[in-house]
Amino acid sequence: MEMIDSYEAGVLTQEGREGYARSLFDPAKVMIRIKQAASIGLSNVRIFQEVPADLSETAAARNLVSRLQALGYVAIWEESAQREKDGKRETGRFLRYQELIVAWGAVS
Repeated sequence: MEMIDSYEAGVLTQEGREGYARSLFDPAKVMIRIKQAASIGLSNVRIFQEVPADLSETAAARNLVSRLQALGYVAIWEESAQREKDGKRETGRFLRYQELIVAWGAVS
């Protein structure tokens, strides 16, 4: 296997984040989650991530947040954490990252 330098690893990291963010922050999928949450009386929804990577600065996140804000939603980036795993074994370390919460007001 060929070794890569840290710059190339950084590029791969960003490409991976962008790809995951495009899937996770797909506007149609997020709107389905919003409608489901609103229909049971909630006024916010967290977009849970399986991969503990900070996606807040990805193009997909910026695009989604911009579109949501234009529709009157509030985007909140909140710190989250997952236990690091090496295979099936937990290492004891926590991986910290930002997760998106979309909030809206109820009509009185």
